[in-house]
Amino acid sequence: DLEGNQIGPPFEGHSGQVWSVAFSPKGDRIASGSDDNTLRLWDLEGNQIGTPFEGHSGLVLSVAFNPKGDRIVSSGEDNTIRLWNPEGNQIGNPFEGHSDWVNSVAFSTRGDRIVSGSSDNTVRLWDLEGNQISTPFEGHSDWVNSVAFCPGGDRIVSGSSDNTLRLWDLEGNQIGPPFEGHSGLVWSAAFSSKGDRIVSSSDDNTLRFWDLEGNQLGPPFEGHSGSVLSVAFSPKGDRIVSGSSDNTLRLWDLEGNQLGNPLEGHSGRVWSVAFSPGGDRIVSGSSDSTLRLWRGGTWQDWLRGCCNQLMYHSSLVAPQTEYAQRACQVCMERVWTKAEQARFHRAQGYHLRREGDAVAAQAKFEQALEKDPTIEIDG
Repeated sequence: DLEGNQIGPPFEGHSGQVWSVAFSPKGDRIASGSDDNTLRLWDLEGNQIGTPFEGHSGLVLSVAFNPKGDRIVSSGEDNTIRLWNPEGNQIGNPFEGHSDWVNSVAFSTRGDRIVSGSSDNTVRLWDLEGNQISTPFEGHSDWVNSVAFCPGGDRIVSGSSDNTLRLWDLEGNQIGPPFEGHSGLVWSAAFSSKGDRIVSSSDDNTLRFWDLEGNQLGPPFEGHSGSVLSVAFSPKGDRIVSGSSDNTLRLWDLEGNQLGNPLEGHSGRVWSVAFSPGGDRIVSGSSDSTLRLWRGGTWQDWLRGCCNQLMYHSSLVAPQTEYAQRACQVCMERVWTKAEQARFHRAQGYHLRREGDAVAAQAKFEQALEKDPTIEIDG
């Protein structure tokens, strides 16, 4: 619930630490990478989808979806990067070039590039065939633990065991001096949704907030009692979630104030955290070998998530009870945009047509077109 209780039971299946977790762009799937050398795909109820993705010969340290959700990239202890479809089939050959563990990978906003960070102290840029683009990005003096593209796709941030963050263009040129302030290695770094802010986390038990010139914005975010291993911005950019070796997750506003109580449940360090695209859920991966799902938004975010999840469900499309009718009314009046209302009316029309009520179906289709004249209606 909104006080930080988990949604459902832990996701169990991995036989080793869960190093990385990621939501699909639609928010209906979660990918994970583990000590057991596999990736796994899950639905939001914690059911594994298909069989484990096998191919890495060591720990799987990082996973990420492309913007379309039809590709997953992974990296690991075996010094390689691998590309997969959602069925777990490898696409092409492993990407080879790094000479040590590949700790972090991320897709560009357009999905046509992949960036990687490695214990060989370099950042590298790749096309989807595994060809390196330009020379390695050199500058860090220790492991690169985290990499991320800015939303505009023209900048990359990296975080390193040399205690710094660095900003790069796509040719591998550093933009400005290193971001200095952390007194311990930097585990994680992430861009805000607008791309004008960066958050980082460190072995010094803090998060720090930066502008793109490397200036710290406000004091460090303090509260965790152990290394802060992972950070992520909410999709709106107004909240940050962190995961720590103190076994908790914490939510923060942009001034460094904790929102609510720590999210407790894991029995081991929290290696990875991610917001869902709607901002209403958070997933975490831990050294206790589990993933856990949490409610991560305001009540408005959660209401939107519920309405969107039920948009095509028969309980809303063809409400049979007063409670269902009221829920439908709330979604229509309080949550959905006109375009979303149009899609819902279209779904109602399809249902009525299947039930043989052509007149009522046509009325729903007309309602849909009134809300969104561009909507396409089959048949």
